[in-house]
Amino acid sequence: MSSSALTKESDSTSLVNIPSSNISSINKRMHEAGSDKSEYIKVLVQFLIANNLPFYTISSPRFKILTAYPMDHFQAPITFTDLRLEIDSLYTKEIDSLKQQLESNNGKFALSIDEYNAGTDYSFFVITVHYYNHDFKLENHIIGFEVLENKLLYKGEHIRGIVQKVLQEFSIAGRIIGMARANSGPFQTLLNSSLDQKYFTLRGLDKTGKIPCMRHVFDEAMGVFLDYTFFKKQKKNILECFKDIEEKNPESSALSLSMRSLPTTIRNIIKQLCTDRSLNIQFQRIAHWDNPRELTDLGAEILEDKDISYSSIYKIIDQFIDFEREINQLLNYAKKASETTKEQSNLEVDEITFAEWSYLTKVRDILKALRNPIVKAQAFTRPTANLIIPTVHRTLKKLEGFMGNKNPYLAMGLTEASKKILEYYPLQDDMDKMRNIYLATALDPRFKLELFKDLKFPESVIEEIQTSFFDVYQEYERIYEYEMENRQMEKRNAQARKYKQEISSWALEDGVYSKYFSSDARRSTHEAKAYLLGKREPGDTNVHVFYKMREFVYPVIYRMAKDYLAIPASSKSAERLFSDVKNMVSVNGNGLHPDLIEKLAILKARGVITDERGDFKNKSTEEMEKEDKKRPKYVIISDEDEKK
Repeated sequence: MSSSALTKESDSTSLVNIPSSNISSINKRMHEAGSDKSEYIKVLVQFLIANNLPFYTISSPRFKILTAYPMDHFQAPITFTDLRLEIDSLYTKEIDSLKQQLESNNGKFALSIDEYNAGTDYSFFVITVHYYNHDFKLENHIIGFEVLENKLLYKGEHIRGIVQKVLQEFSIAGRIIGMARANSGPFQTLLNSSLDQKYFTLRGLDKTGKIPCMRHVFDEAMGVFLDYTFFKKQKKNILECFKDIEEKNPESSALSLSMRSLPTTIRNIIKQLCTDRSLNIQFQRIAHWDNPRELTDLGAEILEDKDISYSSIYKIIDQFIDFEREINQLLNYAKKASETTKEQSNLEVDEITFAEWSYLTKVRDILKALRNPIVKAQAFTRPTANLIIPTVHRTLKKLEGFMGNKNPYLAMGLTEASKKILEYYPLQDDMDKMRNIYLATALDPRFKLELFKDLKFPESVIEEIQTSFFDVYQEYERIYEYEMENRQMEKRNAQARKYKQEISSWALEDGVYSKYFSSDARRSTHEAKAYLLGKREPGDTNVHVFYKMREFVYPVIYRMAKDYLAIPASSKSAERLFSDVKNMVSVNGNGLHPDLIEKLAILKARGVITDERGDFKNKSTEEMEKEDKKRPKYVIISDEDEKK
């Protein structure tokens, strides 16, 4: 980026529509007007409208401070270069602070990677680092925000290069314990062409360090299921499956016709409610008389939009079912009206049958079962990788419960959705792919190895998980002992040794798990054995508190838990930024330069640039006018008032 430009257009005159002579005359007129409030308001309104700014901008504390400055005292005008230098200074200061913060962490780091299409010329590529600090509190920091041009074709090598550059910049290369990433596009290439092993922490983790994003996995599973419901456009191979189903089940032809027509019926009813005033009024009357729920705008085009998310399809079906009684009454009303007027109703159907409502309810329930893990995977304030196995197992069991349905199309959709989930999470069939997930699960004191027995894992798989647990434990123990020796932390070492002696005396008495432990296991693995042999914690146990209270009881296990439990189940960590950053990119190509977008995104993520709209953007004009009456009747704040 040019050092003198904030936008892609380096010529400042292209951004200012008012000639300099006019600005001078306006300044002169304002000076002559003095404290004329009406003239000030006139210019203020023109400024807000010309720059597409909402009126609550005037309530921003920063705006009040800005207008308090006597601009005519500046000898030189403020330039784009001045703004750029200020942003560069803020960015450099914040990045240096973040680097120091990461450097103070003595553990490992987990990454999450995701992308977002801004609907313009650019997409955003976000890298977030996750780790537990010294107080065992989860830290999440965006360390990379790359702006990619949609017109260019990026390969996995380019994406990998971005990641490597960020890791080197923050000096955390070689300290990455795991990575949650998207499952398609450039990221699938990133998965298949793995990062250099040196960027991962322990031996052999170059492949096992990558965890599929739970959000993407279950979103894909929703899409696979919807292929067999006619709520999305069918691909050629799906149409072939339909032919096979109809050949094997000749009686399903009527069912197929009903399924095909339902999405169109739903869309048409919604469209007519949005466009036909008489129907809309009648519907609201029905809803008001029989049910206090208000009619919400479901969106007339939602079911034919090829880019609509699968979660949105679930929401519209769910809300449509929620108004089942009202819609049935509306169809009955329209039917009687058409009989009276002898004109065909715009709704095109007289009724939605009980069987069709039952089918819609079944589709809704299945989509809900697939969508729930997506919602739960967003919780980055608590461990999530340890919840993948129970979540996947529970979801598969729910899908299995729906298999009793006699609808062959839904049965096929359920089968294919289950296959898609197991493709990413082969629960019992791929140790290399699942190792990090296994370890995170075992490090959850509510699960340990017992969970795998509860879920009927083969004994050979449990033994393999236990062996891997000990291998990683010994690696951590070696590092721990080396640090203790170098730092000469005698007091802390003695305390840890004392606890080891206390727990080893009782832990080995229980022989229930003896067959899972090697006869030649090192003495030093007593801590790991004591943890695994210990009683499982109740389901409401706070994992953070559990480990914080046992930092000296299980010093090595504590370190393992800090690292593996920091691995997120989902890569969706920066979406809160996307809507704001999207506004920085103009569809017409007049937005900010990508380099500046990256810096502003990081500053917003770090809280350096805060959103002052929160208190005003959801308020009505009447509410804001009431608050205006409570505010001071001046713009410039005095020192005395500022102290108050």
